[in-house]
Amino acid sequence: MSYCPNCGHKTIEAIPAGDDTLRQVCPSCGHVHYENPKILVACIVYEGDKLLWIKRAHEPYAGRWAVPAGFMERGETVPEAACREFREETGLTLLHDKVKLYSVLSLPDIDQVYITYFAPLPSYDFHVTAETLDIRLLSQSEIAGNDIAYPPQMDSLISQLYRELQAGGIDAKVPHSAELRSGSQPD
Repeated sequence: MSYCPNCGHKTIEAIPAGDDTLRQVCPSCGHVHYENPKILVACIVYEGDKLLWIKRAHEPYAGRWAVPAGFMERGETVPEAACREFREETGLTLLHDKVKLYSVLSLPDIDQVYITYFAPLPSYDFHVTAETLDIRLLSQSEIAGNDIAYPPQMDSLISQLYRELQAGGIDAKVPHSAELRSGSQPD
């Protein structure tokens, strides 16, 4: 950012009073520009030992399999955002008070935080939308070997999720939390 969004004056790099991080600051009006991580939401929907996967229609990762996910919008709660993204990508409606928190994944290398919810499949009326090329309920063996829209470090988290399904259901008692940096495995 080169210019202040408040007054239009050219910004400078400085450490604001009471802070310890170099930021863009307006020397005219004092506005501090904070660059914060983007929040992405996902909704894992299951039926038995299968997850609902979408094949992405758009970049990034067009043509690859993913769980329904996207960026949170202003004015939404996190569960509302997860349900909206799910509806946009599958055509199905989930009620935001019916989804349960599954995980929080910090990706500091790309300044993103993924917050994932889960719910049982509400109906089989899912369909391809403008954001998807295909939608399928897939078991772990069916998704294995397919192009998925996640780095290899995510394989262990996906396997853990399928293990929970095979053991009788997703564990909602304690949400999962992990940090994922380039070249590392999840915590």
